[in-house]
Amino acid sequence: MGHSVDHSRLVEEAGKIEGGHDWELGLCSVTFRNLAYEDVLELCAQAGVRALEWGADCHVPPNNLKRAIAVGDRTRAFGMSPQSLGSYAQISGDVAKCGFQQYIDCAEALGASNIRVWAGQRGISSSDYSTDEYLAIARHFEQVAYQASLIGLTISIEFHRLTLADNIASVLQLIDDVDADNLRSYWQRLAHVDAPAASEQLQALSSVLSGIHVFNWDANRKRFPLIEAEPFWRTTTQALLELQPAAAKRPAYVEFVPGDCPQQFLTDAGLLTEMLQMSQATAQVQSIALR
Repeated sequence: MGHSVDHSRLVEEAGKIEGGHDWELGLCSVTFRNLAYEDVLELCAQAGVRALEWGADCHVPPNNLKRAIAVGDRTRAFGMSPQSLGSYAQISGDVAKCGFQQYIDCAEALGASNIRVWAGQRGISSSDYSTDEYLAIARHFEQVAYQASLIGLTISIEFHRLTLADNIASVLQLIDDVDADNLRSYWQRLAHVDAPAASEQLQALSSVLSGIHVFNWDANRKRFPLIEAEPFWRTTTQALLELQPAAAKRPAYVEFVPGDCPQQFLTDAGLLTEMLQMSQATAQVQSIALR
């Protein structure tokens, strides 16, 4: 006959464990392109955001290093990290057109540790590239990754439909072919994959995963409150805690909300925080129970 488990004691002990939570709440500032960066920071402070990805198309343009320095300083003053520069640079093989050094300079001024980029040309799926076109993109990534490595930056590929990185196999192949220690990938929900498939994707990306984008919209990009996809995201946040640990905390970035509404962001961020905390507590309780 098995022995009973005192779950209240396990929960109490789990609460005493330090560390172990590999994920933290983040925001992509493009969620509020219409707000000044100070207003974005005020909202983030209310929500308990720990990391920001500042958009290079709005709040931190790459041609304004003075602004980047100011935004980085204010972000840190609020007790948050300017984790990433959300560039829309297309690493497409056209090195001259890309002009990537401007994004590196901007990220350095911001104090970011990462730059998000697009793989290939937006609007072209992975299956539509010829071998020569693919190899040109891989060489471009090698150059970009090397440039970034000189000042300790990582490069994160946007996992997105109608790009070279529109499926897990293509992302992993590109990272393997480039073979740069600082090349990473984001993850987001594509084509409304179900929770088991999402968990498999996250597990496949685990060793190169630097962050995720969290949103709820349909195939027509109509946005909905996060709570309407709660079952999916509750399972997915649990899957995050089952991945191999990273050297540093990774952000789960809220990205876009219905109507660009600040109150909806606060609601969605609160739910995401609760799900991350609950997933952590569940993992810790299970660990203690197995001792």
